[in-house]
Amino acid sequence: MMTGKIVKVATLKQKLAKESKRWLAVGVASAALGLVVMSQSNVASAADDPSAETTQPAAQTQDVTINQKTSTNVVDQNGNQLASQSSPSRFDLTVMDSGLITAVRDSDVKGQITDKVPAGSKLDSVTLTLTNTGKNASTVVVSYDENTGIGNVVATSNGQTVDLQKQAATLGTREEQAQAKADATAQAAAYIRNYVTNSGDTYTTSITNKMDPKKVNLVNQFITDLADVHVTYKVTVPTPAPTTATTPTTPATTPIPEQPHTVPTVTGQTGVTVTEQGVAAKGQAVYAVRGLYMYNSRTFAKSARKTYYAKQTRVNRPMFVVTGYARSKTGALRYIVRDVNHTKKTDGWKGYITANRTFVVPVYYRSLPKSRVITVINKTGVKAYKNVNLTGATKHYRKGAHLKVAKIVTHHLTTRYVLSNGTYITANKKLIIAGRY
Repeated sequence: MMTGKIVKVATLKQKLAKESKRWLAVGVASAALGLVVMSQSNVASAADDPSAETTQPAAQTQDVTINQKTSTNVVDQNGNQLASQSSPSRFDLTVMDSGLITAVRDSDVKGQITDKVPAGSKLDSVTLTLTNTGKNASTVVVSYDENTGIGNVVATSNGQTVDLQKQAATLGTREEQAQAKADATAQAAAYIRNYVTNSGDTYTTSITNKMDPKKVNLVNQFITDLADVHVTYKVTVPTPAPTTATTPTTPATTPIPEQPHTVPTVTGQTGVTVTEQGVAAKGQAVYAVRGLYMYNSRTFAKSARKTYYAKQTRVNRPMFVVTGYARSKTGALRYIVRDVNHTKKTDGWKGYITANRTFVVPVYYRSLPKSRVITVINKTGVKAYKNVNLTGATKHYRKGAHLKVAKIVTHHLTTRYVLSNGTYITANKKLIIAGRY
């Protein structure tokens, strides 16, 4: 039985690798990897093909002009367009019937656009679309979500579509799926880096990133490698503050900050600055909502795994304290953590875990529930206190009790709910849950 399972997993993995390689090596996908700018010395000519038949009639050539468009647009969180630009490039080519370019008679290469994320806004995602409308029409859509750290590549040609993230989900084991999904994200990040560079809030889209426009040589490339390039930057635009004057009140404790944390450089990891929305601050507690591994390196290789934390019910979810940050080679954010599961043998272990919010979220609530009601889920109940530091116990609430909350406040790196009677109760998600249950 074990042998059959291994064979099945290996077959699935080989299938995914084969399909991915096929799609990423042909047509417009080649352009996405920058092959459009390769020199003649890096590409085998048609005469080098050992399978060429000398008895075949001479191939016909024709002169063609290709107009390649580079364009961008910036949209807000609701899809409303904030800015749009376009820059054309022209190539006068001599092309064989097979689509192989044999000569570049003239070219006017531009294809560079600079966009700036609006002041005060935050970049949510980048989507790169490469479209070839020639004889072998094809489209590649590459996306990377800055909030989740997940990227994907979707290629379509001749009515067939390959989605790398969906293919990864078809593998036979959780570990194989996770690795394939990470590979898809790395593939997407590499694609986008090939076309998009940034300095702060200024992003440059360019087909000339790796080429000298005055020395472009497309000879021995295929015409399908020339594709229109379009980049969409999606941003979150902050809601304007109300213009009506209000009388400020001084809260008893510091309210929850609504802006993401900006974390300075962490010792041992140069230049790690974190501005992603929803990232836990250094010193805060997080817990795993899905199964995950702890690693001894920011590179999540199988050989670097320290231990596996299985998915647990809410009250038993494994908990960690964030002690720092790191990024993988592809830019994915990692938490450097200390295990604080005091009844487990891993208590006190240190390592790296993903900061992907699909797997890890802060332990403490940071907002009020819409219903303004919470339910006690801890089997031994919880206590209410006179003070925000949870001293001066006033009442014990049993599991299942529904409590009305008035506001939420911070205490150091934790939060407390203030009940309608003015007492404080923990906002720890392992002890209470928002809503009526």
